[in-house]
Amino acid sequence: MGEAQFFLGEFDAANRALEPLVRLPSAAGRTAAGLVGHHLFRDLGRDDSEVEKLLKRAGRQRDEYPVDLAELYVARGKFARAARILRAESRRGNSSAPILLGNLYSDRLQQNKRAERYYLRGVELGDAFSAYNLAAILSQQGRHSESQTWLKYAADHGDEKAQARMNEIGA
Repeated sequence: MGEAQFFLGEFDAANRALEPLVRLPSAAGRTAAGLVGHHLFRDLGRDDSEVEKLLKRAGRQRDEYPVDLAELYVARGKFARAARILRAESRRGNSSAPILLGNLYSDRLQQNKRAERYYLRGVELGDAFSAYNLAAILSQQGRHSESQTWLKYAADHGDEKAQARMNEIGA
């Protein structure tokens, strides 16, 4: 019930429905914690200790919960914690994790070799956005032929930015 209410935008009703479940020592309790934590973080932009506790409690009930926790840590500047979570999720095959880890290494830590490795992992897991980001860092490094290959791959697999860029360059 609470999940449907979140989906419908009835956030207060969803929180009231899920609140009693959050404390249950069960998978249902962890899922409820994840739903509430996800909503507070994604929809309301909260990154306080309450949200952190909820997302930690949720664990891996759903792929998005550890990713949310990692992004919360990025927002707080706790990059090592975020990277640790995202590396583990990437190893588990969570397709949302590699691009975020690549972005963390590229944008925040200026470690493009590591970023490249995780963007490639994202592509392995079927993420076209990772291919686009890979193309961008390869282009910045002057590796234009490789960059074009990944840009085309991203465009062919549905990345709208890549498609627009391919149209701009007439490819």
